[in-house]
Parts: sequence; structure tokens; C-alpha cells
Amino acid sequence: MPDFSEKELTVLAGLSEFNAETIRVLVKNVTLFEDGNIEIVWNMDDFLRDV
Repeated sequence: MPDFSEKELTVLAGLSEFNAETIRVLVKNVTLFEDGNIEIVWNMDDFLRDV
């Protein structure tokens, strides 16, 4: 899992578009299902899960 500084997280949180390099850093896996659903596994912990 990448270790982001507070400044980097602020920049990433404000993005509305992602280039290929940003996707490589942030996304661990993408699964496309036959029914049209998409699952995205992010390359970081869900910090809100414990709130």
C-alpha cells in the first residue's frame, strides 16, 4: 500500500480525472462482471471503515 503525505492526499482527493499513472498508484484491481457491475479495489485502507 502506498504511503501518501497529507499534501499528496489533498491533491488526490481533489482530482476529477485520473491519468494512467494515477490509476496505477490508486487502484489495486478492477473486476468487470457479466451483469455490467464493476468492482474497484483501491490500493489503500478504508480509513472510514473504523469510524
